[in-house]
Amino acid sequence: MSKTDSSTLITLYGHSMIVCGAVRDSLLHLTIKPLAHGGAEEVMELGSPFRQDLDLRRISRVVDMLLSHDYLLRKKLRTGKELTFTISSEYDSRVFRHESITSLDQESSLAAKPGEKVLPWILPTPGTSDLYPFQVEGVRWLLASNNRLLADDMGLGKTVQTIIAIRLGFSEHLFRSVLILCPKSLVLNWLAEFRKWAPELISLALAPSERSAEEVWGKALDNSHVAIASYEQVRGACLAMKQRQFVLVVADEGHR
Repeated sequence: MSKTDSSTLITLYGHSMIVCGAVRDSLLHLTIKPLAHGGAEEVMELGSPFRQDLDLRRISRVVDMLLSHDYLLRKKLRTGKELTFTISSEYDSRVFRHESITSLDQESSLAAKPGEKVLPWILPTPGTSDLYPFQVEGVRWLLASNNRLLADDMGLGKTVQTIIAIRLGFSEHLFRSVLILCPKSLVLNWLAEFRKWAPELISLALAPSERSAEEVWGKALDNSHVAIASYEQVRGACLAMKQRQFVLVVADEGHR
């Protein structure tokens, strides 16, 4: 599907810039211009398979993420150059090659592209049609407060409800990063469920050694949406993790 260009004026880092977007052949072509030439709408209109429109807050979040991966990009904007990003709506399965990230040697799993990081914010709102009615109600309940304790009986899908709530959190509330804490025996189960229920989210299970923890955690948190780790991993939390602000922390079997 092809869509005519749509442009929006935003202010970021104290500078005004025009953001132009067009969808062609399932690719979003996003161009950032340093100066405002001509008019712009408050909402950027896109087309399938992306959201039909992006408001100013969403566009600003997307642009901030795209520019944050390379400090030279902001410098180019300040010197008057235009930047163009091409973003695919397809999920890249390469981040699932490893079950658990233990070292920086697993480079392919730790280096996300900017376009992959913004994908949850520009795709249509995820549906809940695969859930039972009581699970849909559970998802709404989880999103209605900053603090929730989900204590359904075993087998009723607490993990699925939590993941769908996180997926909607990224899509509708523009989450940046989420931390999942669980017993060591459940880490890979959480990873498998995220792959199934939220494929557009970059989810990494982390189990680095104490020697490499600082580097692995730092890079993994920069290049993922969801970090999954055992309680043992975070009890001796490294500086990279202590300095990170997560929009949401999920404690599975939190009594531990």
